[in-house]
Amino acid sequence: MKGSVSETIRSKIKAWYRKNRRDLPWRKTSDPYHIWVSEIILQQTRVSQGISHYLKFVSRFPDLKTLAAATEEDVLKTWQGMGYYTRARNLYKTAVLITNSYNGIFPGTPEELVKLPGIGSYTAAAIASIAYRYPVPTIDANVIRIIARLYGMQQDIHSVGLKKKIETLTMELLDQENPGEFNQAMMDFGSLQCTPGVPGCSSCPLNQYCKAHLTGMEDKIPMRKEKKKLQHRYFHYLVLTDHGHVWLHKRTGNDIWHSLYEFPLAEMPAGKQPDAESWYKATGISDIQPEKISKTYRHTLSHQMIHATFYQATIPPGNKQPGDELVRVPVQSIGTYPLPVLIARYLADSGTADYRQKG
Repeated sequence: MKGSVSETIRSKIKAWYRKNRRDLPWRKTSDPYHIWVSEIILQQTRVSQGISHYLKFVSRFPDLKTLAAATEEDVLKTWQGMGYYTRARNLYKTAVLITNSYNGIFPGTPEELVKLPGIGSYTAAAIASIAYRYPVPTIDANVIRIIARLYGMQQDIHSVGLKKKIETLTMELLDQENPGEFNQAMMDFGSLQCTPGVPGCSSCPLNQYCKAHLTGMEDKIPMRKEKKKLQHRYFHYLVLTDHGHVWLHKRTGNDIWHSLYEFPLAEMPAGKQPDAESWYKATGISDIQPEKISKTYRHTLSHQMIHATFYQATIPPGNKQPGDELVRVPVQSIGTYPLPVLIARYLADSGTADYRQKG
C-alpha cells in the first residue's frame, strides 16, 4: 500500500477522526508538560479512568515547576488509585531533572526525550509529535492492531521484526505536516473502530483496503501467545492499634508498591495462616493475639493476584513498641499517607471516616 493508496487511507483516517474524535482534556493544549502527564497516566490506565486522575494531578501540580518543587511522598499520595507507582516516581524524577538540567524546558526530539526517566519510545513520540509537530509515529497496541489487520500480518504480535515492519508502514501513512493529529487519530481509531476482538468492520472506512477483513481474519489478527499465568500471593496484614494510633510500614526493595505505606505484613504460602512467630517477625512484638479477622480482599496486578486478609490487634500490656522500621500514625491521619488501593479499600470498608475524607 504505497503512493496514492497510502494517501487515501491517511485521508480517510483523518476524516474519521474529525467526526469521531474523543473530547479529552489533554487535547485542548500543546503544552508538553500536560501531554507528558496524560501519556504517563495512560500507560497503564484506561482513558475512561484516566480523565479524572489527570484532572486531579494537574490541579495539584499545574506545571513542571510545581511538580519539581513537591516531595515524592506528596506525588505518590496524589497518584493514589492509579497503581503502577513507578510511573509517579519517574514523573517526579523527570520533573526535577528537566528543571535542573534543561532549564525547565522539555526536549523536542524523541532521541532526547527517551533519555528521561519513565519515557519510552511511544511516550517520546507522542510528546514530540503533538507538542512540537516532530514527524514520528506513535506505536502502541492500537496502532499495532490497525496496521497488522490492514496489511494482514499473520505473525505473533511480539515476534522479532514485526514492530520494525509496523514502524515502517506507519511512517508511510504518517501525516508529515500534522503528525500529532494523525497519531491521535490512530489512537482513537484503534480504541473506537478497529477494536480488539471483533471490530466494527461494517462501518469502517478502511474495510475495502483491510486484508484481515477481506480474508475473514479480523478476529484473529493480531495474533498473540497465551498470557502469562497469574502469580498468587497471600498477604496477611496486622492492623496494630495503640491508643488512637496505628502502625504502618513503608515498602522498599524491588517489589510491588515501592515507597507506599501498608500495615505490618506477613506473606505466607497458600493455605497457611500466620502464627505468633510470623507477627513477631513483622513487628518485633511477642504474644500478639488478633481480635478480629476481615474477609479476604483480592487485588489483580499485571501478573499477580494479591489475596489479603486484615487482622486487628492491640499491643499486649508490657510490650515495647515496634522497631524503627514501623511508623506510629494517628488513625485520623492514615489518609495523608500514600497507600495501595487494596489498603484503601479495607479502610473504607472498616468505617474509618477520617480516612474516607482525606484518602
